[in-house]
Order: sequence, then structure tokens, then C-alpha cells
Amino acid sequence: MREEFAMLFHKPTRPSIGFSARLSFSLSLRPVAVLSFVVLGLFCPSIYGQGGVGSFSLKIRVTDSVTETAIEQVRVELLKFPAGVVQVGFSDASGLIDFSGLQPDTYTIRGSKQGFLEGEVQVDVRRGEFSKSVSLRLEKARQSGPDLSSGVVSARALAIPEAAQKEFLQGSKLLQQEKNPKKAIPYFRRAVELFPNYFEAYFLLGMSHLQLNEQSEAQHAFSRAMALNPESLAPYYPMAMSLFSQKRYAEEEVLLLKAVALDKEGWQWPFELARCSAAQDQWAKALEYAQRTINLPTVPPKAHILLADIYSGTGKNDMAVAELKRFLELDPASTYAPRVKKELERLTADRPH
Repeated sequence: MREEFAMLFHKPTRPSIGFSARLSFSLSLRPVAVLSFVVLGLFCPSIYGQGGVGSFSLKIRVTDSVTETAIEQVRVELLKFPAGVVQVGFSDASGLIDFSGLQPDTYTIRGSKQGFLEGEVQVDVRRGEFSKSVSLRLEKARQSGPDLSSGVVSARALAIPEAAQKEFLQGSKLLQQEKNPKKAIPYFRRAVELFPNYFEAYFLLGMSHLQLNEQSEAQHAFSRAMALNPESLAPYYPMAMSLFSQKRYAEEEVLLLKAVALDKEGWQWPFELARCSAAQDQWAKALEYAQRTINLPTVPPKAHILLADIYSGTGKNDMAVAELKRFLELDPASTYAPRVKKELERLTADRPH
């Protein structure tokens, strides 16, 4: 069922919230136990596309937080809850990167580069707006010993052949600016042929294949990226979403647990573990991961919908109602608020008098 917020009906004796957002890739919606919203609905990944192209564009400039000078080759991720990475790319010599074709929503812009602390900023895209400029400032990492970071970064940059860099930049342009992953793939492939340790090229090669729903090729590229840079979390989320789409839940769980070990404060890992467990009808485990997600300091309000749906799926409608009310308290202006209110009415009407 592909209609946005269309409801999936399952066991009539156990009412579920059952939201279903527009899917931008093909999934077979088997009649799983009640958790249509969490497993297959609103929380499906948007890394395959946004489920509709908008007209809004974001222009991001990445600078040094102290000197205000532009920083090039920063990996910039555009994220949207709950789907995760929407677009990804690298800043040019002017520190600039553009993301276009966006729809109204709240986005997080995250930038990372070796030698700098990861930085992020949140931006709201409202209806009626067409473009916005955003500044992303990164702070240089402090070293406990001699400051060798700049030398290490320079050495790696110098190790990448100029021809490989040119192929990578052209592929990035085709992927990010022209939204043409099919044309971008040969450039990323040539980049890794010229420089086999090109982590960034493998990562964007994987993203390109993923947008074309070429799961096997995407997973191979992400695996290679993770082998080259095990400390980078960038490939973990899209790899997990690819495994989820193929119902390879056991492999996805192993991958997500590795991500948890690397990023103990990241809410998205237990969140996805909850979805993964729910897809296997492992409700107790799903509830444990969902509760862990809610307790993390950076979790967005919409995670309360996840917990509510799992409570509903386990027959705990009173607790589901409490979580939906909590969501409305935290984010009353959300685009999901009207649907949540309808579900609240339905769940409360189903209560015995």
C-alpha cells in the first residue's frame, strides 16, 4: 500500500496505530503483526529518494569556527527524522554544497572531516519557501599531544591521485546537483580504480546504487567503505536500511549493534533495532530498544510515535495513548499531528466503558 498515511488492517482484536507513509521503493507488504507504521510505514528510509520531489533548495557553506575560512571536502549529510540520510555530498573549494528538490520538513545538516569535530545544525523548511542559506561551522579537533592532525590530513590528501579526485568530484556533482546516480556511478568506479583506498568514493558509490535500488552493489560498496574506515558511521545507516529492505534482519541487527558500540549516544541505532525486532515479531526486544531510544538526550519527539505503536502492537493501548499525547505536547505543530489526533480518538473510543 503506497498511499501516504494509509492504514494497514491486521488483527481486529488488537488495534494498531498502523500509519503508512509513501514508499519510494518497492516492498511487499505482508500481513505482519500490527506494526505497519513502525516496520513498513512512516519510518521507511528516504535514502532511496524522498518519495516526491520538492522545489526547495538549501545552500550550505562550511567554515572554520575560528578563522571563518572555507573548508573543502567536508562530508555533509542532510538528515530527516525518522528516515535518516536524505542526501549526502562533499563541500567544494569554496566550502559550498547545495541540496535541492526538498520538501517542507525539519532537516539536520551534519558535517564531518578528519581533523575537525563533527558539527551539525537544524533548519526548518516551511511551505512557501524556495531557498535558504545555512552556515555550518566546524571546530578543529584538539590533540592531547603534538598537533599532527593537519599533517595527517595533508598526507592523505596528497596520497589521492589528482585524476581520482577529478573523477570523484564529477561523480559528486552528478549525484548531488544533477540527481543522476546512474551517470555518477562510472565516475566513482574510476575513482576507486585509481585509488583503491578512496573511502569517500566507495561511500557515494554505495549511495548511488542504493538510490537505484541496486541492493547488492550498494552493500558491496558500503562494506568496502567500512573496511577502509571502520570508525566512520556514515555507511552504517544506509547499509542497515538496505539489509532491512531485503528482510535480512539477523545481519542488520549485527551491524546495528556494532554502530551502537561506536556511538552510544546515537538514538537512530536502538531506533532501528526496535524496527528490526518488530519486523520479526520480537515484541519484547522491540519494546526494550524503543524505550532505550526514548531515554537518549538527542532523540526527536517523533520517537514517541514509535514507542506508542509498539505498545499498541503488544495490546497496551493505555500506554500507547500516553505516548501519543506526549508527542503532541512536544511537537504540536508537526505535520503528523492531525493523524496522531485521529489515532488518539480511535484508541480512546476502543476503550471499554
